Amino acid sequence: MGYFTGFVLVVSMWYVPPAAAQRTVHSVAQALATEEPVSLDLIYHNISELPAALFEIPHLTALSIQSDALTELPDRFDELPLLERLTLSGLPLRELPPSICEMKQLRLLNLYGSEVTELPDCLGDLRHLETLNLYRTSIRTLPESVGRLMRLKSLNIFTDSLRHLPDSLGHLPRLEQLHLSAAHLDTLPATLAHLSTLRELWMEPCPWEQLPDWLFQLEDLEQLTVAAPLRQIDGIGGSQNLQTLILKGTVFPELPDALLQLSRLRELRLSHGTLTELPAALGQLDSLQILQISECALTALPASIGQLPSLETLELTDNNLTRLPPELAQLSRLQVLSVMANELQDVPRALARLPELERLYLRFNFLSESEEAWWEEQLGNRVILKPQRRSER
Repeated sequence: MGYFTGFVLVVSMWYVPPAAAQRTVHSVAQALATEEPVSLDLIYHNISELPAALFEIPHLTALSIQSDALTELPDRFDELPLLERLTLSGLPLRELPPSICEMKQLRLLNLYGSEVTELPDCLGDLRHLETLNLYRTSIRTLPESVGRLMRLKSLNIFTDSLRHLPDSLGHLPRLEQLHLSAAHLDTLPATLAHLSTLRELWMEPCPWEQLPDWLFQLEDLEQLTVAAPLRQIDGIGGSQNLQTLILKGTVFPELPDALLQLSRLRELRLSHGTLTELPAALGQLDSLQILQISECALTALPASIGQLPSLETLELTDNNLTRLPPELAQLSRLQVLSVMANELQDVPRALARLPELERLYLRFNFLSESEEAWWEEQLGNRVILKPQRRSER
């Protein structure tokens, strides 16, 4: 990671006349006539025109513009040949000027929160681009030229307006992170199977009941996040390098045995689903450090859960558990245990002897007052008890 060694300047203008804004930026441009690289943040309010003097700063390498009234940009970005980072945040901007594609040194293009609906076809000319952030924009699709971004590592198209992905998206040889909202996508391009360097894939939400088989063959995939009404993930065993698996809204009652083949899995999170039970051989996940099953329908835990040698966080909030297995007391590395909002009337007292336990969350259960008093005496402020739900039984 590099460190910025030039000038960083933030210019904030609130409801000033356009002429005053022009003069301010012109003065800034004169002051920054330097050989050092310059990073400039412009925060505009009620200003609808970008000052021309901005394009007179000779060594501008990073530019961030925030505005609630800037609906159009001048087609002069080819005059900023050294620009490496461009952020256009929250702009009511529908399109980008073609000269954006002339910034051959650009490494980051961040359009977070802007109203851009499409990108220019020349986008693929940005041969040094490494990060493209379209989060919360109005983008409906990407140009085919996106497949020419040979250095692109991170692509975020998490936007509700997304309707189509081009096949060329699978031609990105260095892509490591792909975040997308697939709410209106019927399918993913099969060419994504060629993303051999992809390490993180985030798809939320999705309408699909199953995932494409090729997804589980991405050899470098380490983190997978999916929000979808999945009925099965039987192919998950093929993702041998997977370290983090996050699933939301699934409709299968139990996890497949294939999941137990993920020897490198460190984090498993399932929420807002219909899961009722965990595999009896859950203890085979030797590398698992975080296990979260929340807002599901879990009714019991297997005894093998006590055989997870690396487990540090166990979160079982908002399920239907009526008892906890005493084998939980074998989790010698456990630091946080949350069983809030279940149906528990008591908790195995051996848990009080867990050597690394820092927090025990027992709120919204049905513990008696005497049970509460015992845990408060043993753990003090390390146990979170109140309120309980005794009145609801």
